[in-house]
Amino acid sequence: MLYHEYPSGASQKKVETLIMGGGYYHPNTQFFESAETIALIRRTRATKYFLSAAGVSRELGLTCANQYEVPVKQSCIASSLKKILLVDSQKFDRIRPAYFASLNVADTVITDCGVKPDWVHLMEDMAITVITV
Repeated sequence: MLYHEYPSGASQKKVETLIMGGGYYHPNTQFFESAETIALIRRTRATKYFLSAAGVSRELGLTCANQYEVPVKQSCIASSLKKILLVDSQKFDRIRPAYFASLNVADTVITDCGVKPDWVHLMEDMAITVITV
């Protein structure tokens, strides 16, 4: 497992391999960022990347709150085969300051049942699998 954020509950679970790039730690987001982290991600390949977004916009794509997240998220997207966006329904129609990708980069979106039907139809029209929980 490759992490750029400190994995919640990691100390309670048995993990075979845990790779963390390190660098500057942002406690408010539990996010590590550094040039070394990005280089490590670019050398590593993943079958699945679970990503989050603080905002999802039809016009402006996937956004996050902090600029320091952008190069790391973009490197993870480029280094993974399947991209799975985990986002709650309140993030749709929200825009945050830092753009990192178009919505169509996601192969699958997992969200809660509060997502509006027009968003579900839009994503399905983009060939994105939508899972509501």
